[in-house]
Amino acid sequence: MKKKVLICAGGTGGHLFPAQALALQLREKCPSIEIQFMAKGLNDNKHFRKDLFSFLDVASGTISKNPLKLVQGAFQLTKGVWQSLQAMRKRAPDLVIGFGSYHTLPVLFSSVFLQIPLILHESNSIAGKANRLFSKRAEWTGLFFPDAKSTIKGASREVNIPLRKEFESTKRPTKNEALAYYGLHAGKKTILVFGGSQGAQGINQLFLEALCHLKNKIDFQVLHLTGSASSVVEAYKQVAIEACVKEFEPKMHYALSVADLAICRAGASTIAELIAFQLPAIFIPYPHASDNHQEKNAEYVEKVIQGGKTFLQRTVVPAELAEAVISLLEDKKNQEIKAHLARYFEKMNKSDFCDEILKFLKG
Repeated sequence: MKKKVLICAGGTGGHLFPAQALALQLREKCPSIEIQFMAKGLNDNKHFRKDLFSFLDVASGTISKNPLKLVQGAFQLTKGVWQSLQAMRKRAPDLVIGFGSYHTLPVLFSSVFLQIPLILHESNSIAGKANRLFSKRAEWTGLFFPDAKSTIKGASREVNIPLRKEFESTKRPTKNEALAYYGLHAGKKTILVFGGSQGAQGINQLFLEALCHLKNKIDFQVLHLTGSASSVVEAYKQVAIEACVKEFEPKMHYALSVADLAICRAGASTIAELIAFQLPAIFIPYPHASDNHQEKNAEYVEKVIQGGKTFLQRTVVPAELAEAVISLLEDKKNQEIKAHLARYFEKMNKSDFCDEILKFLKG
């Protein structure tokens, strides 16, 4: 099947990781497929594998109430549409797949203008503005959270979030291998603290302030992915708590394999990974996420899956966070949450997004 697929995804890892996972799955299942990425900022995006994929970086912009920024944004959008139209006329893709964010707007517009079939993937419980805008024009939109259906127009179906190959159960390290990789020790509970692909200074500070409430109450160690490690290492030394501190972890399958509990944001890709690894979590949703979608994501995991607990960054205090950590690390409670996550993972009635794309291409 000689088909050309254009994937538009940019911005955070939450958009790019599943998009690239899909591309690799498509290549593996149908090697003759030609894949190209197109979006704003790919050339400088640390989450994009330029060594693996053909790509075109196009301009894009946001619409602002500020008159000057509005003009600048409109100019960049217009420029990006022109770039996308030129490239897509030349390449003539059989299908465009969009993963959301304003980085993809010119490509989505061009696909509609050129009448190229469009399929969208929406990973959050509230669809983003780009996907909401173009969902009516898409063949269908793949949804990870069922609640997202009320926020889009047009056809939809429930699908998984494509995960990187190393996240498959047969590709993961053992707990001991992961402990050795981080220089951590068996016999201690391990807390994974991270803020997604962008880091999270709010979570960093909150957890460090909670350490004094945790010390001497449980035997634990920490894997802390900070986004910026400057003062965090010293903070652990001052309270004499064993910790491995890294700014960024490219091998997240090791981090998820080593942990007994995660403290993290509530991006959809993060949640999909936690479910796949059956890892209990304390969610502190990003407070400035569009339409408050991270809070809705976390609420679904807490109330429907019973896979963790949620705190709001504006109201949670360190002592409260520490109390939840102690509770969720208690053996019986921890195993109970893992069982809930495992049952949900086994019973998820979601189609494989890659397989659905291949079915569409085959007609």
